[in-house]
Amino acid sequence: MIGVEFIDENKWYNVNFRDKLLYKCKDNGLILIGAGKSAIRFCPPLILSKKEAKSGLKIFEKSLKQIS
Repeated sequence: MIGVEFIDENKWYNVNFRDKLLYKCKDNGLILIGAGKSAIRFCPPLILSKKEAKSGLKIFEKSLKQIS
């Protein structure tokens, strides 16, 4: 499991950004889990291939670019 936390320039939890990113990732075909106040949890299966991991990261990157 890997987590990514989002904070703004004032070091406050950026809950709105995290929520927008979760919805955009879902729209693009990647299901992630929100955790805590402003974190996203990646919970890949134990049998994840490199191809699947790269695909998921590309969707995550695309989603970040779409909301930034």
